[in-house]
Amino acid sequence: MIEIRGVSKRQKKPVVLTVEQYLAVVDKLENPYKLMVQVAMCLGLRVSEVLALQWRDFDFDTLTLTVTRGTVHGRISRVKTEYSEDELPLDPAFAHLMEQWKRQCSKTAEGWVFPNPTTGNVFHSGRFSRTTSRRQGARRSCSVP
Repeated sequence: MIEIRGVSKRQKKPVVLTVEQYLAVVDKLENPYKLMVQVAMCLGLRVSEVLALQWRDFDFDTLTLTVTRGTVHGRISRVKTEYSEDELPLDPAFAHLMEQWKRQCSKTAEGWVFPNPTTGNVFHSGRFSRTTSRRQGARRSCSVP
C-alpha cells in the first residue's frame, strides 16, 4: 500500500450518533428523506450509494441488495471502492418496509428507488444533505459532540 502524508489518513474523526440521536433525527423527517436515512443507517451505505439505488438492485425473494453504483452531482458511476460493491443481506422487516415504499414511490424508466419528484432523476447529494438538515431541523434537534 502506498501512503501519501496527510492524504491517506482521516483529517477528522467521524461523528457517530447515539441511538437516541439517530431516533431524534429520523423522527423529524418525512419520506422519502426518512427512508433514505433509514436505508443508510440499516445498511451502512454512503449518501451517494443510497441515492443511486434502483429497484433491480433488490432481490426480495433472497432478501439481498446488490450495491454497484453511486451518484455525485447527479452523475452515476461505479461505487467509490471495490470493497463498497457488495451483496448485502436484508432483514425481513426492512425488506417489507422497502416493498411498501416501492408501491408508493413514483415510477421512473430507470427504476430509481428515491427519484427526485421534480426531475424523475436522482437527487444531488449536496442538495439532499442541506435540504434534510435545514428544512427538517435535524441538526438542531440533537446535540452532537
